[in-house]
Amino acid sequence: MSSPGFFAPIVIDSAPSPRLLAAAGALSGLAAVAVALLSLPVSARAVLLLLLAACVYELFRTLGLRPSRRALRRIELNAANQWRLTDRAGRVFAATLLPGTRIGVSLVALRWRDERGCRHALLLAADSADREALRRLRVRLRFAGADLLDSRSRNWITNRVKRRKPPRTFRSGTGL
Repeated sequence: MSSPGFFAPIVIDSAPSPRLLAAAGALSGLAAVAVALLSLPVSARAVLLLLLAACVYELFRTLGLRPSRRALRRIELNAANQWRLTDRAGRVFAATLLPGTRIGVSLVALRWRDERGCRHALLLAADSADREALRRLRVRLRFAGADLLDSRSRNWITNRVKRRKPPRTFRSGTGL
């Protein structure tokens, strides 16, 4: 799309998002109230609440409250459209962007595959990283998105044929 020196490198240090944690906590609380109000035996409600608690623990661990060693701490996108990821253990590895990436105004969901074939994901909310870096990342993903994807994914996306309905034609002289 452009020359490799056109884009400045983007470095984002991710942190847990207070807004995302608050929204997850509120939804989890509503789910717990809904389970408590069900007309089921107490033992069934207790089992459902335990399952919900396990899901909430995993959700908060994933969102960064208690990050695992594999959780991503830093992402870097250089001028040559190459990704470098750093996990919480300090390991640095190259990765390619997968097509499941979603770009929103206040939320960016990124998915990568590293050189070993492991998949990584990062959810960046508006308050989880530097505003200017997030803005630059969203712009770069929108305008250079096909150049950033893995070559297998890029070929799948660009070679896809869109099927469109043929335009409606009206016959002249139908007597209307």
